[in-house]
Amino acid sequence: MTASASKARAPGLTQDEADRRFVEYGPNAIPEARPVSIWRRFIGQFKSPLIYILVLALALDLGIWLSSGADHMPWESFAIAAILVLNAGLGTWQESKSEAALARLEALAAPSVWVLRDGALVQLGANRLVPGDMVRIEAGDRVPADGRLVDGQGVMACQRRSNFPSASRSNNPSVLNV
Repeated sequence: MTASASKARAPGLTQDEADRRFVEYGPNAIPEARPVSIWRRFIGQFKSPLIYILVLALALDLGIWLSSGADHMPWESFAIAAILVLNAGLGTWQESKSEAALARLEALAAPSVWVLRDGALVQLGANRLVPGDMVRIEAGDRVPADGRLVDGQGVMACQRRSNFPSASRSNNPSVLNV
């Protein structure tokens, strides 16, 4: 939508109405999966064929130690158990650091959008959009939410789905739903 068209039409939502709709509808975002607990992540480190072999070796070594009378310390079993715990601990730590780094990258790449509120264009995070917002989209912008094109000049849209090849095509702005 162009700035002149936005002035000629409506002042957009008021901030109070936008806040009410945000409470009613929630953020403009796909719900995120619940984070995996540290203990589930730790236990998940034991789901590997190599780990199964080490657990089997630990069980066999403890079985041999018990059948031989358990008269000495099972140092081999201690070493195997320490390797298993250390491996799971390091894997959990690396996975936690990777997820934290990914979360920071996602926060840096969070899309922002120009929205008409109280008659003025303001820049917000795309997750703060609510139904009824008037959004300003310029060349190269990603469409931040489902909506209806109210006004446009020389509109070209790349309508693609995830990994399929796409090409921009002209669209009639009077019927374009994005």
